[in-house]
Amino acid sequence: MASALAGFGMIHASRVLTSPAHIRAGERSAVLAIGGASLRVHVADTQERRRAGLMDDVPQPGTGELFAWRADAVRHFWMWRTPAALDMIFLDGSGRVVDVLASVPPCYVKPCAVFSERAHYAVEAPAGFAAAARIRPGMRVHGLALSLGRAG
Repeated sequence: MASALAGFGMIHASRVLTSPAHIRAGERSAVLAIGGASLRVHVADTQERRRAGLMDDVPQPGTGELFAWRADAVRHFWMWRTPAALDMIFLDGSGRVVDVLASVPPCYVKPCAVFSERAHYAVEAPAGFAAAARIRPGMRVHGLALSLGRAG
């Protein structure tokens, strides 16, 4: 089920930041296109990178995190020590949006809420990105293959 959020200004490709603060030195980044907007993402494709996610980190406008796994499965997220609310966009193996959770709040006191969805990929972006880009289930995300170092 998709969550709605009041609109923010659309983030266009020309406004994508080229050096977001949360992208760590030496780690892979990419640009995804979705819903008429672009998002520069840090690629979290190892257990350590996925575990850290955006903990203790606030993505700047136009930036986010791409979580990638080798297969579809139920994925669990929580917002422990995440300084700001985030949008979570869950994708299947073909890059289609299966669910959008808007403005998921941070958690500072355990136990934290756990958000689960069957997905092959997940994208975390600053709260408001999904609404601004009008992202809905069924939309396709472009740039996944390039972000993961694959052609096509």
